[in-house]
Amino acid sequence: MKMSPQSKTNKPLNVAVIGSGLAGISAAWFLTRCGHNVHLYERHKLLGLGAHSVQVGSVGDVVDVPARTFVAGYYPEMVALCREAGVQTHRIVAEPSFQVFGEKNYFAFRNFLIGAYALPFLKITDAIKNWKFTWNILYDMWRFRNESLRVQASELLKQKYLTVSVQEYLDQEGYSKEFGHNFLLPLFGVVATCSIQAVQNYPAAVVMEFLSKVLLTGKTYSKFTAGCRKVSEDLVKDVNAVYRDTTVEYVKPVVQKDGSVNEVAVKIKGQPRRIYDHVILSTQANQALKILVDATDDQKEVLSGFEYEYNECIVHTDSSLMPKDRKDWSPLSIYIKPDNYQEDDEKSKRTTIMFTMWQNTVQKFHDHNFTQDSDEKTIDYGDLFQTWNPWTQPDPATIVPGGRKQLERSTVTVQTPKYWEMVKKIQGQNNIWFCGAYTLPGVPLLENAVNSGLNVAEKLTNEVRPWRSGGYNPQIQQVSVPFKHNCITNLLMALLMLTIAYLVAIRMLE
Repeated sequence: MKMSPQSKTNKPLNVAVIGSGLAGISAAWFLTRCGHNVHLYERHKLLGLGAHSVQVGSVGDVVDVPARTFVAGYYPEMVALCREAGVQTHRIVAEPSFQVFGEKNYFAFRNFLIGAYALPFLKITDAIKNWKFTWNILYDMWRFRNESLRVQASELLKQKYLTVSVQEYLDQEGYSKEFGHNFLLPLFGVVATCSIQAVQNYPAAVVMEFLSKVLLTGKTYSKFTAGCRKVSEDLVKDVNAVYRDTTVEYVKPVVQKDGSVNEVAVKIKGQPRRIYDHVILSTQANQALKILVDATDDQKEVLSGFEYEYNECIVHTDSSLMPKDRKDWSPLSIYIKPDNYQEDDEKSKRTTIMFTMWQNTVQKFHDHNFTQDSDEKTIDYGDLFQTWNPWTQPDPATIVPGGRKQLERSTVTVQTPKYWEMVKKIQGQNNIWFCGAYTLPGVPLLENAVNSGLNVAEKLTNEVRPWRSGGYNPQIQQVSVPFKHNCITNLLMALLMLTIAYLVAIRMLE
């Protein structure tokens, strides 16, 4: 049974939010702001957004895991929330490099920062050495971005490419292996934190939407200045009650004698059940299904339709997981597996994407050469790294205490859009709501998390998020951004290609 939320004039709602990722705390923040009573539950000792962060050094520096970087063009609602809540962010240098693991970079670029823009330029020595390779990547990058803009401008094309995987699209349109296998798939795999197989199965339209707002737009990346732990605490500081290190055993609708549902019970381990007007499940879909008692057939079908992959992240100081030549080091090193490479995990059934983030380039530490004291050892952190899905493990002595993480990440296939539509139908059934990055169309990143949490809170309160109260919609404002920069992008691409052609011609004439 679907119940209607109460109107603005009714008494405050009593709402339980299960899960304190950015979706949950966004919903809790807005509900609290609207005067409702909110209880937030988290199974970790730290709030979900920063639950996997790692503290390093004696002065309390914290490394966010995942790194939580973003581009304003793809994250309008999250940026608006940060501004409204006073969350500080800062620009970072996002300069990826690509290499076959253990070899030299085959493609890399640097960014020249001008105000709010980052103008990319190639590392000339690599471009000349691999000129044909580089040319194919740049030419197809230009093709892919222009096609992405065309698709985003047409609802008919967007619907078409939601049913076509990105690998099918690349094959059909004749994109080069250099661009597809060696650039696009690993780059997007880093964005979505998933295997090559998972990237290949992504709907082409979803990949296009993301890259059209990020690739060659001139926009800079940003990061939460104080880290995810501080962001979480700031957003929930006014929430009525926040329960950490708490296990929710079940969520169950309270059915009246006439069959109606006006309340929902939440059972906490070791405590009597608590009754709420509404419950928001801001966990992963597979976790929500485990704790939801008496779920409807629709709820079961929808929640079981979303897929996940496990990923490993290690925070460490082992430079062997960086390029061999320090001159090739960049803030983000993305690796392609050699054809004959054997992973440490022989049972691996999927081609993971390994990448290393050089933490020193994306955040400021109080002391570059600080030390971490523990019961067993003292480690000197000169350079600090965050490596995802390592094909070879770092030296155990270099791993930061508590720095090994196993994380489950949502993936998207051409079947997922069906479940995005079905989520709408189960919202509010038996006074139970669902939010999380997985519930909305697009890549399951922080933007979706914020938007999903606020969407549910708006439906419950019949209120509008504050930055939209005057009719301003940051999502609408962002739609035209890629088109405005299209001429600039084409000019940049033309200059890059002409530069390569010129340098190659000179080299051939020598």
